[in-house]
Amino acid sequence: MCLQTMDRVYFRKQIEILFLIGKKPEEIHQILVQQYGSDAPCRATVYNWVRQVKNNDKNLRDQARSGRPASATTSSNIEKIRRAIEESPKSSTRMLASIIRISKESIRKILDEDLNMVKMNSRWVPKELTESQKQARVRSCKQNLKLWNGHWTELIERIVTVDETWIKYENCPSRTSGAEWRLRGSRPPEIPKLPTDSRKIMATVFWDSKGILLFDVLPKNSTVTGQYYSELLNQLREEIKSKRRGKLTKKIILLQDNARVHTCRLVTETIEKHGWTTLDHPPYSPDLAPSDFFLFKNLKIFLQGKNFSEKDKLVSAVIEFYESKGVEFFLEPFERLKVRMKRCIDDGGEYFDWKKIKVLAHF
Repeated sequence: MCLQTMDRVYFRKQIEILFLIGKKPEEIHQILVQQYGSDAPCRATVYNWVRQVKNNDKNLRDQARSGRPASATTSSNIEKIRRAIEESPKSSTRMLASIIRISKESIRKILDEDLNMVKMNSRWVPKELTESQKQARVRSCKQNLKLWNGHWTELIERIVTVDETWIKYENCPSRTSGAEWRLRGSRPPEIPKLPTDSRKIMATVFWDSKGILLFDVLPKNSTVTGQYYSELLNQLREEIKSKRRGKLTKKIILLQDNARVHTCRLVTETIEKHGWTTLDHPPYSPDLAPSDFFLFKNLKIFLQGKNFSEKDKLVSAVIEFYESKGVEFFLEPFERLKVRMKRCIDDGGEYFDWKKIKVLAHF
C-alpha cells in the first residue's frame, strides 16, 4: 500500500523500536497488522526497513531519488505537447512520448485533463462545402427563422416535405445485431456484403407532421422527370384533400431539395397553379431535410437484416412501418428543424450532425 509521508515516519519508528528490543521482521509485521489492521505496512516494507536499521540507516524519511520528476504534468510539457499537436494533429501518443520524453500515460493524462483533447475519427460529410455554400446555408436558415419567428407551429401545420430514396430488397444486418459471445481468439461472426447491384426500388415520399400523404414507387426502367414529378404533385393535392381536411385552405408550403427535377419550369408552374409556395432550402443540406435526417434514417434501421423476394412485400413492409407510428413520430423532426437551423447559423454553415442534437429512433 502507498503510505502518506507522516504514516511512513511513524511506522518506521515503530519498526525500529520493535527490532531493537529483539523482534524478528515477521513478528514485527504480525504485531503491526494486529494493531493497525489494513493500515499497517506490508511485509516487504517491514523487511526493507529492518534491513536499513541493520545498516545503521536511521533516517526516517525517503531519500531523494534521481530520474524523472514525480509528475510529468508541467507547464513546459503541456506547452510542448500543444505545439506538437498543432504541427501534427495525427500524432500518436507513442510518437508524442518519444518527442517530449515522458511516458505515454503522462501524455494521455495531459491531453485529457490539461488540454481537453480527444482523438476523433474522421466522419463522412455529404460534400466539402465552399465558403459561399456555407454562407448560403446560413442565409437560408436566417431567412426562414426570421420569416416564421413566433409562428413556427403555424409553419409546421402548413409544411409538406418530400424526397426520394432507394429501398433495397436485401438489407445487411447491423454489425452490432450480429454480435455473439465467443471464446477469446476465435473467429468473429461474419456478415457477407451484398452485391452493389442488388435489387432496389426508387420511392418518392410526401409527408407532413401527421404522417405519410403519398408513397410512390418509380416504375421499372423509368427515371424521375419533371413531367413525372408534376403528376405526383397533382396526386398529392388529392391526397391532402382526402387525408387532411382543411389543410389546403392554409396554403401548402412545400419543403423539397434543389434537385433539377424539383425546380424545373413545369414543376414550378404546377406548384403555382395549386397556390402553394416553397420553403427555402439551401443546396447540399441533407442535415436540414427532415426526410434525410429522420424519416429515411429510421426506415433504413428498420430494414436492417430484412430481405424481400417481391416488390409488393417490400412496399407493404415499408408502408406498415410508417402506419404503425403515431403523430409524435412525424411531428418530432419538424420541431427539431428549427433547432437545426439555429445550429447551422451558430456553426457558420458547417455540417453539424456530429454534435449532440437528439434524433430518436422510434421502435
